[in-house]
Amino acid sequence: MRDSQNALIAPLVPAQVADQLGTYTLSFPGDTSGWPLGTLRTDIRISDLNGTIKQTNTVTIAVVDRVTQ
Repeated sequence: MRDSQNALIAPLVPAQVADQLGTYTLSFPGDTSGWPLGTLRTDIRISDLNGTIKQTNTVTIAVVDRVTQ
C-alpha cells in the first residue's frame, strides 16, 4: 500500500486461494491504526516462470476513521 506521495505504508501478503487457480487474496497481518486517513493504492506485479512481468490495474482503498466509537 502506498500513499499519494508513493511512500510505502504497508507491504501486503499475497496468498493463493485453494482450489481457485489464478485467484489470490491480499492481506496485512499487522496493526493498521497508524495508517494515514485518505486514499491508498496498490497493484500486483506478477512474474511467470519465463520471467515475463505483468502488473494489474491500480486498486485504491479509502482509509477512514473508525465509525463505531
